[in-house]
Amino acid sequence: PCTEWDYEDEMPRRVQYEKGRLSKLAGIKNLVCLGDDNCAQTSLDYAGVSTPSLHPSAKPYEQLLFQTLLASNGLVDIYRVFNPIPSVNDFSWSRTPRDRHNGKGMRLDHVLASSSLVSHDINKPSFVACKMTKITFRSDHRVVVGEFDLRTHSDWLPGVPEPEPEDSKSDVSSKA
Repeated sequence: PCTEWDYEDEMPRRVQYEKGRLSKLAGIKNLVCLGDDNCAQTSLDYAGVSTPSLHPSAKPYEQLLFQTLLASNGLVDIYRVFNPIPSVNDFSWSRTPRDRHNGKGMRLDHVLASSSLVSHDINKPSFVACKMTKITFRSDHRVVVGEFDLRTHSDWLPGVPEPEPEDSKSDVSSKA
């Protein structure tokens, strides 16, 4: 949703682009989108940035567009699910290495997924963690890692047998 600096007049074009991009994904039951979205979704997503609302990627209309695109497509921000309280390490992008060292930056890189992929039910595939690393690979962005657990879903992994329920394991050990 970032419109590059202060070209608010580009917003209608950007909205159409984003809607078109997401419409191609419509109907996908379990969707995961990863990458640099160039948008700090909320005020939780910038640290040490002076006047963030004047900064590209953190303008109110960009944030509103981003939030609307997520809501209208049933996507959730996996990082915020696992890190609801902001910390000084919440940013994935810094303008300079000095800013990164001083804890200044924005969270522009996201792991977004269908809400169905966030479950406390051990019998459903689900994200189990999401974290910001210190790895940059000589980039101005840090790596965001989302950890997904497929172990209990043989329907997602053809040829893999269903695991035994925990109850049956405890029954066997108590009889031995």
